[in-house]
Amino acid sequence: MSTEHNKVPDNATGLDQEFDNSTITSQIKKVSLSYQTTIAASLSILAVIAVVTVLYFASPILIPITLAIYLNLLLSPIVIFFRRLRVPESASAGVLVFGVLLILVVAINYLAEPAEKWLQQAPEALQSLQSKLLPITEPIEQIRDVSKKVDNLTNISGDEQVQQVAFQKPTILDQMTENLPGLLASVAIVVFLSYFLLASGDNFLRKLAELGENFSRRRRIVTITKDVQKDLSAYLLTISAINITLGVCVAVTMHFLGVPNAILWGTLAALLNFVPYIGAFVMAGILTLVGIMTFDSLADAFLLPLIYAGFSILEGQLVTPSLIGRRLSLNTPIVFVSLIFWGWIWGILGVLIAVPMLLTMKVFFDYIPSLKSLSTFMER
Repeated sequence: MSTEHNKVPDNATGLDQEFDNSTITSQIKKVSLSYQTTIAASLSILAVIAVVTVLYFASPILIPITLAIYLNLLLSPIVIFFRRLRVPESASAGVLVFGVLLILVVAINYLAEPAEKWLQQAPEALQSLQSKLLPITEPIEQIRDVSKKVDNLTNISGDEQVQQVAFQKPTILDQMTENLPGLLASVAIVVFLSYFLLASGDNFLRKLAELGENFSRRRRIVTITKDVQKDLSAYLLTISAINITLGVCVAVTMHFLGVPNAILWGTLAALLNFVPYIGAFVMAGILTLVGIMTFDSLADAFLLPLIYAGFSILEGQLVTPSLIGRRLSLNTPIVFVSLIFWGWIWGILGVLIAVPMLLTMKVFFDYIPSLKSLSTFMER
């Protein structure tokens, strides 16, 4: 009787086994999902490390290719304009690329010597600034003198004299001559690739469209590519025009104030304005040194960076936002991180093209629905 009472029904045993099997299956699925997530995250990290490594070590090739692509985007509207006038694309592309190369050579030939002289005189400007600030820094210097005397009293080998050897620093022309083979190779890549991209016209776009599996995909590729090219070309042309205008204003102002090498400072202001935020601070510091070297009083010397700051604020707060618009504006922290990253990867040229690279990503994200939120996050 007790045995029959303690006997477990067969259906109850089956339910327990089924419950155990389902529990084990769900746990296996959870472990498998967690394992797949870990693998995916590890592969993503490895992919990012691989991309950064390639960007860093392949910079001698990737930098001129990137410059050629952006030069193509900058000059392609001009080629399209001449094409409407029945001018062959190969002819207009050749004239444009040769013109850009000629302007670059003339600018380097004209500005290299005054830039070299200014760099040699920069230490004298710092000494002049120190002497002009002497009434302010004199109490601090007295404290330093007392500290040095105490150090000399406690220095056992203070009578020993250490022979100092002065090394002559290489000039800009010497550095360019030393790196001449690599520089010529990079220039050749930029020149020829820019010409081929401009002269090819829509051939490259047609080849790209053939990657689509059907007509709708091909049409979407063509639409996205043309829209991206249009947006980037408009941005590069507008920013270049703004920066050149800023450089002209700075050069004219420096000329009327009697500052030597006004064209050099205007050119430098235009180039540094391609670097948001950091470029303006660097240019203000340079103009401070130029003012100290040019004028006797500190009031006149600090007039130059103040005038430049006025131009920079007017450009950054009024002119550029009104011409670029919100869609092509970028979030300030993201721009700053981009400057640091590309400057670390590609040096000075990386800093100059950091914003165009960031804007390229944003424009592409605009046309990909799954990445549209990233584009919105990158906006100001």
